[in-house]
Order: sequence, then structure tokens, then C-alpha cells
Amino acid sequence: MRKAITAALAAGVLVSTAACSSDDSSSDSDAKAAADTDEQGGGSEGGGLAAALLASQEKSAEASTVAVTSTMSMDLPEGMAFSYELSGVTGWDPLAMDVTMDMTEFFEAMAEMMGDDSGEVPEAVMNLRFIDNVMYMGGTPFEEELDGASWVKIDLEDVDPNDPTFAQTAEQLKSAENMAQSPASQVALLLESDDVEHVGSEDLDGRATEKYAGTLTAEELVAADASAAHMNEADIEDLLTTLEQMGADGFELTVWVDEDDLPARVDMRFAVEEGGEVSYSTVYEDYGIELNVEAPDEADVVDFADARGAGL
Repeated sequence: MRKAITAALAAGVLVSTAACSSDDSSSDSDAKAAADTDEQGGGSEGGGLAAALLASQEKSAEASTVAVTSTMSMDLPEGMAFSYELSGVTGWDPLAMDVTMDMTEFFEAMAEMMGDDSGEVPEAVMNLRFIDNVMYMGGTPFEEELDGASWVKIDLEDVDPNDPTFAQTAEQLKSAENMAQSPASQVALLLESDDVEHVGSEDLDGRATEKYAGTLTAEELVAADASAAHMNEADIEDLLTTLEQMGADGFELTVWVDEDDLPARVDMRFAVEEGGEVSYSTVYEDYGIELNVEAPDEADVVDFADARGAGL
């Protein structure tokens, strides 16, 4: 079950990072949209659909910041169910983020899965700040381990590839780093789907939107992020195998685009064996919002390499 949870989280990360790990993503989407338009006819619904999505991708890429609220929910076999929420502001020109993440239910589920009946799991609310290629992590999960400090930092430029423990953690943080990429990445991913369609118009919490949906296989999802540095070939193969064992053979993507041609919401869901389901939903608001990420006071920060010795 733990492997299934890890695979589900990794699949969500792929949706967050696909098509944004390379500067070629926009040009690739341009080419695909143009090909779709040529095949379907410039005045056809299909051609107009591809053009509309491409316009949304380009418009969102031009913005440098956005406020996000993202919820992940898992309902897995054997009664395992939990969710977590992330909210804050991210930016991609330059890359930066300041978000809060409530992982309490996740740690409760993991404790139950591991047979830990020692008592109530403490609240696990984390703050993540990313600036100048350094991730700072603070919050309740770290308070007892840092000997008076409030933050742990990891400089992604200082990762030792020969230290497997350090490198594995850095890979996980690179996934968090990629969460700060433009929402254009999700639109680009939807453009990879061969069955994308315009579902209709929908009022989304007072925002007039157009709704688009499509599906991808696990292989297509991974291929869209083939250059992502946070996964090696063995990791990808293991992920695909686990997803297959879980019964996850199709990923449903839905994008809501507002009147300003900006992604307002992106959902991803996939079914797993025995009626389980994993879903991610991210709402984007306030494009261009001010984002001033400040590194914590150095006196209040512990380097991750040192923090490992304290039990992290």
C-alpha cells in the first residue's frame, strides 16, 4: 500500500511538472496545435479547440505569478483515504514559491498503515519557500528535531549524487520546486491528449469559464515529462509498473479556462483497483499577484545535511 501511495503522489507530480521541464514545451505545443488544426480544418470545432487551448497556454506563460490552492485526495482499497491541501503563491520568472501545506491526514494514514498505534498524530502543517534554487521547509513536522531552529534548508545545487539519502530527498524537493511552474504546463499536457474535447461553459465560483477534457495513458503522461530531472529510468519503470498493478490505466485531465484565456482550474483523476480513486484539483487565481519570497534568518536555519544527524 505504501508503494501505491508513493506512485499516486508521483503521478500527481507528473501532472504538475509535465511539459514545463524544458524550454521546448511551448514550441512542441505550437506544432501539435497547428497539426491538429490542419488535420481537422481551420474552421472546424477541433481546430478552434486546439487554438483556444494554445492561446490559454501562451497567455498563462506570460504571467509571472499566480495564487494557487491545490487539493489531493486518495481513496484507496482497504479503506485507506486521506487528502492534503497546498495553498500560497508561486512564480516562474524567476522561479519562486511561498506555500503552506497541510499533511496531517497524510501522516495519519501513513501511521495507520505502518501499524503505529502510539497515539494521535501531531498536526503536520509545513511552509515551503523556494528562492535562488534553495528550498526552505518550516512548520510543525520539524519543530522537535531542530534544536531551537525553525527551518531546514536544502540547496539543490549542492546535492551530492554519491549520497543516496541526500539525493533522494533532493529529488522529492525538485518535485516541489516544479510546482512553481506556470499553469501553462497543464494546458500543454492536455494538448498531448488525442481525445481532448470542449465540454461546455461553466460558472466556476463566479468566474465564467470554458471547460476542456481529455485522457492520457500512463506512458503518455511520463513521455510528456521525459526530460524531468527528478526521475531516472529505473524510477519511471517502477512507477509505470506500480500504476499498472494499481489498475491505473487512464488519467482524466480537465482544464477550465476563464474569459481572459487563463487557466482557472486544473483537475486530474484516475481510478485504481477495487473502486479506488486518486484526484488532484488546483485552482489558479490572481495572476500577476505580488510575490516577495524572503529567505529566513540564517540563525534560524539548519542545513539539511546537518539536520539528518538530528533524525530528519
